[in-house]
Amino acid sequence: NQMDQIFAVPPHAGRRLRAGAAQDQINRAIILLASLSGMATENMTRGDGWRFLDIGKRLERALQMTELLRYALAGEAREDVGVLEAVLEMADSSITYRSRYLTSLHASLVLDLLLVDEANPRSVAYQLMQLRDRIDQLPHAHTAIRRPQESREAMALLTTVQLADVRELAKSGGSTDALATLLEGLSASLTQLSETLSTAYFSHVVPSRLLAVP
Repeated sequence: NQMDQIFAVPPHAGRRLRAGAAQDQINRAIILLASLSGMATENMTRGDGWRFLDIGKRLERALQMTELLRYALAGEAREDVGVLEAVLEMADSSITYRSRYLTSLHASLVLDLLLVDEANPRSVAYQLMQLRDRIDQLPHAHTAIRRPQESREAMALLTTVQLADVRELAKSGGSTDALATLLEGLSASLTQLSETLSTAYFSHVVPSRLLAVP
């Protein structure tokens, strides 16, 4: 209800929203979402409902970070200090970067922190690691003889990121940009994983059966 109130269309909808007012709305929304996340973390029983909630969060965060890195760093501007600072700020990782690397901004180090670092809760690798663990705890993982499709897709995603060489990715460029290719592939695979999970657990379509004619 509070989120609805924050983003409700005001009577003067035709007027432009000033930057200060927009920032205030965003900050209030962030506080509410952080409160909701805290309640889910501290109060929810760790059943399948919580697992699907966490899977959804990890999928969205992985997709958002992948797209952020793709549009900000997969191009000629990847060594632009202003761009790197903005990426770290949006990823809530500026302080972590400064305390860890104690150096100027470099694309390879930003990629190391936001793409492959499994200890950073904002990185793509961290989301994929959590996704793999949550999916392996779902019902189909315990009943299948072999790993189900969603489990194999999650493992493939994590392995792809773990094997990525950020130094080489930061050097790549031109028409065959390895970083852009990697991030585009991750984005497509994450979307496919979401569809696989939806089909496995949320699709209510019953396969048709042919009746034998006597």
